Amino acid sequence: MNIKHLFFTLIISVLVGGSVYFYMSNKTSLKENFPNGVKVDPEAGLNCRAIFGNLLYGNNIGQDKGIHANLFKGSDELAIETDSQGKFSFITKASVGIGQAKSDEGWKVVKNDKEYLIAVLDKLGDPIPIRNSHNTFMLNKENGIAIWTKTRLVNLGTNTPETQSYLLRCN
Repeated sequence: MNIKHLFFTLIISVLVGGSVYFYMSNKTSLKENFPNGVKVDPEAGLNCRAIFGNLLYGNNIGQDKGIHANLFKGSDELAIETDSQGKFSFITKASVGIGQAKSDEGWKVVKNDKEYLIAVLDKLGDPIPIRNSHNTFMLNKENGIAIWTKTRLVNLGTNTPETQSYLLRCN
């Protein structure tokens, strides 16, 4: 192998390696040990703490145009409760922080058995576009792990959809 060929191979290797490193460094992955789950009873009221969250949205206005995806450690907390008539109550710590004292009344329980609680809040008919949203809350009662998703038709300041989801530990 001549020096010219070796130099060319070295340059290609550096370019490919650098490209792979750059591509892989833009991926975000978080992992924690699975929390020790316990059976939970939503009728007794539950405190749920976000373990991880993500935010996905498009922005087609201004200098920050593009598709955005954020994965982060969770910080929000929420309280949930069901009653014997099947009413579902859901309120976030952030909502309490701005003075909201009651849950949104539109939640509908679509499944509530010994293993799972699933509730949805459909606000797609709101005349204010930013408030058009669909929420889903899914709780595994056997281990206290839940998922909350919130999807909006438009993101604040754009005309593109957005979605947020949170993995929660409830007790």
